[in-house]
Amino acid sequence: MSNVQTVAVVLIVTFSIPLFAAEAPREIQQFNVICPAAKLLPVVDAAYNACNNGYVDGSCEKFVEVMRQLLPAYDCQRPFDASPTENYGVPAIWLAGNGAMEDYIRLLLRMASPDDKMFSDPLFEKAATEARKLFGSKAFQNVLDGELAEDFRPLSEEIESELQRNGKPAPLPPVPADAPSSVRPIAEP
Repeated sequence: MSNVQTVAVVLIVTFSIPLFAAEAPREIQQFNVICPAAKLLPVVDAAYNACNNGYVDGSCEKFVEVMRQLLPAYDCQRPFDASPTENYGVPAIWLAGNGAMEDYIRLLLRMASPDDKMFSDPLFEKAATEARKLFGSKAFQNVLDGELAEDFRPLSEEIESELQRNGKPAPLPPVPADAPSSVRPIAEP
């Protein structure tokens, strides 16, 4: 391999590692064991579709609740987050993929915005309030990477500032009670 090819490979590998991926603790030997993505991604997707279509069936509250649970890293890992020498843990929501994650974030922003007519209806008040808290939280900001961070972090920080001025701190995502200490969220929110 020539020097140019070697440099190209190093650059590709370096820049393909997610900005907020955290090196996993050495004691974690297997990944995606406790990670809730496999169980919760279908749930968040179903809630997203129902809520996005304006159903008043609790789907919007469910969407926010499940999104909150998907923010920590746990022992979550995508295939390219591992190498022979290093393993990275990522937020569970990253396993949804960039397209789905962007859709979920856009709905969360719509719900958090007082300007969205559908979510300003009293029927969605609880869901909109919780969406606002989540969208303005550090835990949410910590999962934003790349273009998603460029597009949504300033909006999240604006809502965070507003929530702090109003004395409503954003909640932290819960850690599952059955998660052993070695696989609790790797990247604390």
